Amino acid sequence: QWASKLFENAIFISHDPVYPTSSYMKITTKHFEQRGSPWKGCYYCPTPEAHIQRYINLGWTKATAGENISIYYNTATKNEVMRMINLVFSDMHEAFYNHASHLAFSCGLKGNLVGLLKELKFDHNEMECSTHV
Repeated sequence: QWASKLFENAIFISHDPVYPTSSYMKITTKHFEQRGSPWKGCYYCPTPEAHIQRYINLGWTKATAGENISIYYNTATKNEVMRMINLVFSDMHEAFYNHASHLAFSCGLKGNLVGLLKELKFDHNEMECSTHV
């Protein structure tokens, strides 16, 4: 919130875990909790859509979010995707897919930087704050 109030033109990007109630994330969050580094925020914003709403509620003009796997498939060429699949064994690809499906980039924008939203290839989930436009 401090950044949205302090800067006239700003972009703020975060990388956070999502879907904490899935089987994969229950194991992952337990792992980090056992090591003294709990992912407390993943319960507060459990989905990419919740991260978008968080940015809007904190005063950002526009926001977008997407799972890493969506961003990867939206930005990588078909040849790159096939190269990645062929580089690893099928079980490693499944692990990559699970991990990338449970982490998301989210972004809040305001001022002159709102136009950059078109350049970000998240999964095109976005929201605009009508009170700041």
